[in-house]
Amino acid sequence: VNSIATSIEEEIATELPLPEAITFPVFQETPISSVIDKTITKDNINQISMLSLWGIGDVNRLVSAPDGKYIAAASSIGIFIFDAQSLKLEKYIDTRSWVIAIDFSPDSQTIATGDRDGLIQLWDTNTWQESGTPLSGHTRAILDLAFSSDGTKLASVALDNTLIEWEVNSTDSQKMAQAEVIGGVTTVAYSADGTRIITGGNDFQINVWDADNLTLLKTKAFSGKIVDIASVKESSLFVIGGSDQKVAILDISGDVSFTEVGALQFALTGVAVSPNGKLIGAGDISGGLTLWDVTDKKSEELIRIKNSPPENPGDINVPGSPHSLAFSPDGKLIFSGLHNGTLRSLDANTGTEVQQNQFLNAHVKKMAVSHNGQYLITQQDNN
Repeated sequence: VNSIATSIEEEIATELPLPEAITFPVFQETPISSVIDKTITKDNINQISMLSLWGIGDVNRLVSAPDGKYIAAASSIGIFIFDAQSLKLEKYIDTRSWVIAIDFSPDSQTIATGDRDGLIQLWDTNTWQESGTPLSGHTRAILDLAFSSDGTKLASVALDNTLIEWEVNSTDSQKMAQAEVIGGVTTVAYSADGTRIITGGNDFQINVWDADNLTLLKTKAFSGKIVDIASVKESSLFVIGGSDQKVAILDISGDVSFTEVGALQFALTGVAVSPNGKLIGAGDISGGLTLWDVTDKKSEELIRIKNSPPENPGDINVPGSPHSLAFSPDGKLIFSGLHNGTLRSLDANTGTEVQQNQFLNAHVKKMAVSHNGQYLITQQDNN
C-alpha cells in the first residue's frame, strides 16, 4: 500500500506543461485538455476547485430581434446571442442566473431577461453590459416578459400570480403598477397601440387590462389553459395557444371573441405570428411545428413538420419552454429553439430547413479528472 501511495504522490507531483487556460463555461467543440489553473497535489487535495458552470444549460426561450440582426436564447446559465442569418454564436452573456423569460425592445437596443428567482435585468445590445439596476418586485420565477410598442414600458408575469408594469429607461427603471391575478398567470402581451395588456393563465381565462393603471377591463374564457400569447402588429388581434393543443385568434375590439385556427398533435408549447399577420406558427413539445395562412380571416394549414413523439412530455406549464419559436422581421424565416439546445431556421413558406446549430446541446452525462489534475474526460449526452 505504501509503495502504491508513493507512486501516486510521485505522479501527482510530476510537472507537465499545462496548455493555455480556457474560459468558462466550456462550449461544445472546445478542445479541453485542462480545466483548472493548478495541479492537484497532496497539499491541496482537500480543497474544492471550481471547474465550470458545466454544460451549456437548457434553452428556455428564444426570441428574434426586431431589426433582424440577432436571435437570443435564454438558458439556465445566461443568454446566448446568435447571428440571425448564419445562427453562428456572437456573444454569451453571463447573467449569473437561470433565465426563463426574454424579450427584445422594439428598437433592438435592449434585452430584458427574467430569472427563476423573480429578478428582471436589462442589457444593452451595443455594449452587452447590464443597463441600470435590476428590477425587483416579483417573489417567484418570471414566466413571461413583453415590451410595449414604443419600448417605454415592460410588463412581467410570474409564478407569484402577479402582473407588474415597469417604466423602462437607461438609468432608473421603476415599477409603475402591480395587479394580483386570481387563478395564476403564465403569459403576457401588449396591444399594438400600447393601451392594453393581455394576460392568460391556468384558469382558462384571457384578461384584458388598462395599460395605464392595470385596471381589469374584460375577461373571456378559453377552451384550455393559456400557454402562450402573441400580438399581431397594427391590429387588435392576438394569437392564443392553449393546453388543449388549440390555436385561436383573439380579437379584443368590441366584445372579446375567438376564431379557431387549428390544433396540434402533441401538447402546444408556443405560438408566433409573422410581422404582416398573415402566417401563424405553433410549436409542440416534440419539436414539431405547424404553420397556417390566415389571410382574409380564413385559416389554411400550410406546413406541418413532425418530430419524434415525446417519450416523457412532462408538464409544459413549468417555467421555461421545451420548444419556442419566432418569425424573422421580414417574415421569411421561422426560428425554432428546442430545450435540448438545437436551434433551427426554416423557410416560412415551404418549411425547408435553412440552418441548424446544435451548439447548445452539449449536455455532459459523465466526467472524470485525471489523478494528475491536468486532464478531463467527458461523455456527452445528446438526448
